[in-house]
Amino acid sequence: MDGNKNCDVKFSIVIPVYNVEFYLPQCLDSILPAITDADEIRLVQGPSGDRSRKISLEYQAQYKSIQILDQNEKGLSNARNCGLQTALGDYILFMDSDDFVDTKTLARLLDAIRNRKYTADLIMTDFYRYFEPSGCTRFIRQIGDRTLTGMDALPQIILGRECFWNVWRNIYRRSFLMEHSLFFKEHTHGEDIEYMTRMFLAEPDLLCVDAPFYYYRMGRKESLMNTDALARVSETAGVLEKSISSLRESDSLWAQAVISGFQLEYLRNLAILQEVPENQRKAAADFACNYREVLRPARDPLVRMLAKGLDLLGVSGMARILALAKRMKRKREHRIP
Repeated sequence: MDGNKNCDVKFSIVIPVYNVEFYLPQCLDSILPAITDADEIRLVQGPSGDRSRKISLEYQAQYKSIQILDQNEKGLSNARNCGLQTALGDYILFMDSDDFVDTKTLARLLDAIRNRKYTADLIMTDFYRYFEPSGCTRFIRQIGDRTLTGMDALPQIILGRECFWNVWRNIYRRSFLMEHSLFFKEHTHGEDIEYMTRMFLAEPDLLCVDAPFYYYRMGRKESLMNTDALARVSETAGVLEKSISSLRESDSLWAQAVISGFQLEYLRNLAILQEVPENQRKAAADFACNYREVLRPARDPLVRMLAKGLDLLGVSGMARILALAKRMKRKREHRIP
């Protein structure tokens, strides 16, 4: 870490830690050289059954910027909230402890913020997907080498039909989060979608920049994303329904593009039905009973086409087709053999 940089602007990196002993060192080693001694990393501890806490303590003993705290309940959202509530930085980064960053790119981005080149409430970047165990990487290019400003830039990002709501791809002005009480909804899946919906509706000063620093690890068997498919599919559907409903009440020009993005994600979520144990699939399929209300009206031609297929094939039939398409996509990306 470079202690000689301009430290008037400080950063807080909030990292929930839960059963990540094989990934936490890479996560911390990638981010520590990008920050100064005045910044802070808050390692929020869950009830890990491995060496995650021991590794956290070892890093804390070596780096004064690292602080350890225990979450007061369970879950990713609670851990993030615990870190956010105690953070002291001017800007916040949320990071998952099994992911890592491009150190040089992040350092340049943080320096631009320290030097007041970037002063927005919400600074959004492109990112990478890192596929385990193949080690292949895919760049998710939505911003590219452009600089986009204002919420009306969102439709240009969503046009590529990739996810745009991941909280870890952004840097947030802490005072804006506090002013709008932007804490995470706890005890549910789809927390990033729910959070970013409220973030967008708060109308932040948005800046999209060419600084893809984040590597999102996919395919880790122990990931929370790979547990309890029934809860994941039903709770995510509920979050999407509520988010779309909230956005429909907005008269902002960008809202329809976000709705289209969430409608497509609602359809993609159907593929997870095939991962639910067979004796639970009927219960899981019940989540889609309101799909006509969620998907109509739709402006995205792909959403309209898939909605018609859903009418013809039913939830289970469409789920099988989407699961097959998902598997073929994973093979193309070398995520599965």
